[in-house]
Amino acid sequence: MKRITEFVKGSKDELAKVSWPTLSQALRLTVGVILVTFIVGLVIFGMDYVFSRSMRFVITQIELRRERKAASTTSSSAATTPIEVETQPVESE
Repeated sequence: MKRITEFVKGSKDELAKVSWPTLSQALRLTVGVILVTFIVGLVIFGMDYVFSRSMRFVITQIELRRERKAASTTSSSAATTPIEVETQPVESE
């Protein structure tokens, strides 16, 4: 119990040595932190928006190319390539 009392007393003594900001300084710094946080949030939002739109565009282009390729492959190969079916004899008992 003595150690806890000494710790609390030491903490109180150290806090008395701290140079605390005035009310106007605290308000000014708080507003500064809020503004910087808001600006960084907007920058991150903007980067995320641009990145997601870019990725959506790239993925859409890839899908369109695949669809075009599949359409041209199936239309030309279906007319020229017959379907081969393997048959196996059925064993009768």
